[in-house]
Amino acid sequence: MAFARLTACLLALCAFAAVPASAAADSDGLVAVPPLVGRVVDLTHTLTPWQLRDLEATIDELEQRKGSQIGVLLVPSTKPEEIEQYSIRVVEQWKLGRKGIDDGVLLLVAKNDHRLRIEVGRGLEGAIPDIVASQIIREYIAPEFLTGDFYVGIASGVDRLISLIDGEHLPSPAYKAVKGFRKKILPHLGVIFGAVGFGMMLFIVWLLQQILPHTGRSTGGGRSFWDSNSFRPGSGSDSSGGGSSDSGSGGGSGGGGGDFGGGGASGSW
Repeated sequence: MAFARLTACLLALCAFAAVPASAAADSDGLVAVPPLVGRVVDLTHTLTPWQLRDLEATIDELEQRKGSQIGVLLVPSTKPEEIEQYSIRVVEQWKLGRKGIDDGVLLLVAKNDHRLRIEVGRGLEGAIPDIVASQIIREYIAPEFLTGDFYVGIASGVDRLISLIDGEHLPSPAYKAVKGFRKKILPHLGVIFGAVGFGMMLFIVWLLQQILPHTGRSTGGGRSFWDSNSFRPGSGSDSSGGGSSDSGSGGGSGGGGGDFGGGGASGSW
């Protein structure tokens, strides 16, 4: 009898350990949103490493060329929430797309629920309206999912989304770099110009000292400029020193601060 109880306990522990970490509920009892650690996050272990790399490369090429961001997330289930509610929580945390342009898209797959959703950023709602997002699910993704080929379904959906994004007129990827320059450099231009101007002033004073007589006697026995001032060339009194730099944000696989307004479509297979 004791042996049977021990066996039952061990089986229960094994079953608990087999539950994916993503299935753990947050403090509200809802499925937790995973961190954005890559362009494709697969918490169901459905995709092979090669398939993950291929999808990542395809999405990365779009981002480098166009600036838009696509995220793919596979979870076992979104219950007790509907996929639409969970999808909004994901995009609010991931913030796909560039801030102010809002050109992000999320492809969410709830594998055990047989549900999927395409969430579209505000800036792409014209290129990917709800009816088109629904068509992509019905004609490109769901048929492959029905045969069990999740990779082909996701890849087909991503390719179709990319083709639609390519047809949309969006600011170039350089927009982000220019915006970063404005944020990090422009506020310090006053300090930079001030330091340059101060250096030029010191040079002009030094040059005048070399050209003009500097006995100091014509002013009533006064001392020369360098003697009558507390600072001297090379004395180290110039404290421009600003060696610190703005660490900024972003980097890695994080989103760019894009906004979503609920546009998109859901479907099943």
